[in-house]
Amino acid sequence: MDISNFVVDRRREKSKVRCIMIDETMITIKGEVYWLWIAYEPYIRRYLLMNISKERTLAACYNFIKELRRLYGSKYVIYTDGAHYYDQALDG
Repeated sequence: MDISNFVVDRRREKSKVRCIMIDETMITIKGEVYWLWIAYEPYIRRYLLMNISKERTLAACYNFIKELRRLYGSKYVIYTDGAHYYDQALDG
């Protein structure tokens, strides 16, 4: 499957970003549990950032959001599923 239509070219698309939705999901790879973190822009229908971590902690969430802000700035509204660690990480 060609994912090039779904992954953003930051140089070209950064100015089109209006809001960001982030979420995480548990995945299993070779019997090991990991967390897949995803940032998605619904208006341009592009994945902005993906990350895999061994833990679903405040620190992992904070590092994901920190990298997202480094790449795209902090002027965007970020939508989450309301998990407590997102609120804490967004304030950090």
